[in-house]
Amino acid sequence: MAENLRPTDIRFTQDTISSRFQNGDDVIEAAKAMCSRRHDEAIPIMEVYQHRGNYYSRNNRTLYVTRVAELNGAVETVPVRVVEKSQNDRHRFTTKNDGESVRFRNADERDPFPCH
Repeated sequence: MAENLRPTDIRFTQDTISSRFQNGDDVIEAAKAMCSRRHDEAIPIMEVYQHRGNYYSRNNRTLYVTRVAELNGAVETVPVRVVEKSQNDRHRFTTKNDGESVRFRNADERDPFPCH
């Protein structure tokens, strides 16, 4: 069953993210579309798990897009499914700042605040 959380109440599990989704779509363009309300698709349900009293996302690029949209007033909450933390989650947990932020692997060519 899905519930709703504010994107800023969800933390990143990884230190860096790719600038493209698995389907090839650009993360920054998705953030811009969501900020300008050109996003006509439903926000996908993110899988999150609890760790040390916080929610962490398995979908870091989607979390980035929705956080940017929230900070720009385009969304308030997003659908999430709370799942159990798995062994794979432990291996993928690479955040160096407890999931507060994430950076692009090619940071020199990406605008971290695309909706200003």
